[in-house]
Amino acid sequence: MFGLDKEAYNNDIVNEHNTEARYLRDWRRDGPLGVLIDIINYIKTPQQHDLFASLQRSVNDQSHTKTILEPIKPVVTRWNSYHDAFERAVQLSETFNLYANTHIDRTARDDAYAHSRDNKLPDAPSWMRSGGLKAADWAVITEYIDVLKPLKEATKRLEARGKQGSFGAIYEVIPVFEYVLGAYEAILRTYDHVDFNAHPEAPEDHLAINLKAAWRKATAYYTKLDASPAYYSATCLHPYYKNYCSNSWREKPHWIVLNEAELQQLWARYKPISLPVTRPRPPRSGGIDDAIAALVNFEPANEVDISKIDELNCWRRYEPAWTKEQFEQEGPTAQSNREGINAIIRDALDWERRSGATFEAEKTAVIHFTRKAYKSATEPFVIKGQSVSPKDHVKILGVLMDARLKYHKHIARAAAKGLETALELRRLRGLSPTAARQLFTATVAPTVDYASNVWMHACKDKLVRPINRVQRIGAQAIVGTFLTVATWVAEAEAHIPSAQERFWKRAVKLWTDIHALPETNPLRRNTSRMRKFRRQYRSPLFQVAEALKDIDMERMETIRPGVLAPWEKRVQTVVENAAQGLEANWAVRIAVSSSARNGVVGMGGAISIQNIEKRSFSVTLGKREEQNPYAAELAAMAEALSRLPKLRFRSIALITRNKAAVLTLRRPRQQSGQSYISQFYKTVQTLRRDGNTVTVLWLPASEECELASLAKQEAKMATRLNARPQTQLPRMRSTTHNIARKQGIAKKVPADVGAYSKRIDTALPGKHTRQLYDGLSRKESSVLAQLRTGMAQLNTYRHRIKASTTDQCECGQAAETVEHFLFRCRKWTTQRTEMLQCTQASRGNLPFYLGGKAATDDAKWTPDMDAVRATIRFAIATRRLEAN
Repeated sequence: MFGLDKEAYNNDIVNEHNTEARYLRDWRRDGPLGVLIDIINYIKTPQQHDLFASLQRSVNDQSHTKTILEPIKPVVTRWNSYHDAFERAVQLSETFNLYANTHIDRTARDDAYAHSRDNKLPDAPSWMRSGGLKAADWAVITEYIDVLKPLKEATKRLEARGKQGSFGAIYEVIPVFEYVLGAYEAILRTYDHVDFNAHPEAPEDHLAINLKAAWRKATAYYTKLDASPAYYSATCLHPYYKNYCSNSWREKPHWIVLNEAELQQLWARYKPISLPVTRPRPPRSGGIDDAIAALVNFEPANEVDISKIDELNCWRRYEPAWTKEQFEQEGPTAQSNREGINAIIRDALDWERRSGATFEAEKTAVIHFTRKAYKSATEPFVIKGQSVSPKDHVKILGVLMDARLKYHKHIARAAAKGLETALELRRLRGLSPTAARQLFTATVAPTVDYASNVWMHACKDKLVRPINRVQRIGAQAIVGTFLTVATWVAEAEAHIPSAQERFWKRAVKLWTDIHALPETNPLRRNTSRMRKFRRQYRSPLFQVAEALKDIDMERMETIRPGVLAPWEKRVQTVVENAAQGLEANWAVRIAVSSSARNGVVGMGGAISIQNIEKRSFSVTLGKREEQNPYAAELAAMAEALSRLPKLRFRSIALITRNKAAVLTLRRPRQQSGQSYISQFYKTVQTLRRDGNTVTVLWLPASEECELASLAKQEAKMATRLNARPQTQLPRMRSTTHNIARKQGIAKKVPADVGAYSKRIDTALPGKHTRQLYDGLSRKESSVLAQLRTGMAQLNTYRHRIKASTTDQCECGQAAETVEHFLFRCRKWTTQRTEMLQCTQASRGNLPFYLGGKAATDDAKWTPDMDAVRATIRFAIATRRLEAN
């Protein structure tokens, strides 16, 4: 349809060829195919999808059809997508005509209005100023569907499609090429005697030209096989081609006889003495298979006796071809899977008898997870005398698991529940943006994100649209943006993470936590299987494993369910008034500290014992991307206690400036640095058996302590330039998790949405939006959101959504844009005084007044909140942005 081939044209003169090429190029752009593709590509925003769906419902009401179908967008790199796109378009031709006419009529009205005012015509795609698609155009599209059909069938034949039980084979390339070429030659023969220039009503030659170009392209690829002798060597003796040569060159019998004699002469040197045995032949399938089978001429017999034939003739004539029937016989079948499920049921019932548990058959569900229909059985299973039919989906721990593991129903359910929660949040009037954002994070996000680690990989394309709607309604509840605002812009204004960012954070945490599990845990043992690349049935965490493959997760610390038994005594800690505690008469004083610099983490400590000289130590713990100061503080405490000499009935004070480490020792659970905590408590128990007491004190940085200063010096010594760790320690889970989270999905700025927002604020998305909105009331934030997104109660936007008959301002000077409303409209000169007094240099600068970063601002830019508040007060005073 879009190829360039000079030989496909029916002329030899250069000028005529150039004219034909220009005509065909214009036809491809403005003809039926070009117009249809432009219309499909225009349906890309949520608003256009909603309009198309509403028009389809009106068509369905007349035809008593309830199914709403989405248009299929053709992809340049996938030629079969054009076939599917055209086929779906023909199926929805009435809806496409209504959709096109709606835009054509609107553009005609806009053009008439522009002509009446001597204005420039509004921008619009060329198809909106055309006549749309007529019946003759749809007939042309149908012709091209028939032309694309052989390519689609050939692709499906050569591809591996497990659901249909089709498994492509390399030796099928030659007959598939001949099938495609033969199909195109048959269509081209119908144009052999057609004169396209005979009279004005003669058919156009675009189809013939495109067919010739396609035939020549396919022939060029077919002849490239001649440059691959290895391919011919691998296939020429395959049983698939046992009659291919005889059928293809039957008009040259002498060539066949000569080559057959040479082959037999060569075979006589190498043929073995022993003969093979009888082997069965599988049946052939229909469809395109019949056409290709006619080329290779399979033998009709299903079983042959080869006991009297040598190996060459046996191989050439009777070796079974590799068909999908043979493949299915070798792989699992519905019956074998049914037997496996019955074995699982028997094991479960046997466990029930041994354990004393009770299974209720009416609460039992049977589901077989497979994407291949021929491997799934529909017959019911008998459990405790009751029939239980297999289901196509079940709920497991709140997740709807379907048999094909596509998660469509669960994603739709999660979006519906999230939408319900977001609507309830929007009904709460008067909430500040800060409170609304906290409620969104605490109520809406967890509702949508539940078990997202399982299904996030399937949440894409059409499935993500309902979740994006939840995001837009949440943003509306927080700052008051309109629902027509693009999801990315709404999320940036409300300062909430996108659904994909939330999913990624949860998945990264799970992936990190799995690697911190003990080796006895089944999940930990299966991480290698999760990383394995498969064309089908990949692990839901495969994309996480692929993104984080550069992080050595195998060296991570192990986090066990508990460090101490519930009855074991915890160490005494002092967090409040620790400086006063230092004045007590301690027999032993220990101060520890940590340092992170020069790419390494180190620890240091100082020990003071009565009547004994002070001692200190310094240890380089590891690289900064593997260790952290918190873990170094715990390690320093354990190391300091282990360095104490034999003591009896002494009071020991352990001083640190890391409050997190003190709180961890007070209540040890499943925190990072668990090995250091365990080592610390083992040493404490040894000291307690000798009558010693250990107290951990947190000393704020503002308090002076000579011993703590000495410990800090030792820690800095451990992180001096070119310092190297003495031993390699396990990676800390918390540090690894922070690094992994940063390597996730970056905050990408979409290229095709939010042009207005990008123009007034180049810092989007950023933390400054929280500064802009958090100090505002609900009414003020709604006004600012309208001005910053450009979707406001102004005539430019109202006219775009057909809520106003004109986009002109009431002052009659120009279109009522945000800039005109804020700076130029004569109706609001009095109200504008305070806003203009905010600055002299930046008057008329839209980003400045709306808290956005202009392209000329430097890296130290911050929004001027005085100007922003003055702008909000001006807009409220005009009452122009209030809902009518």
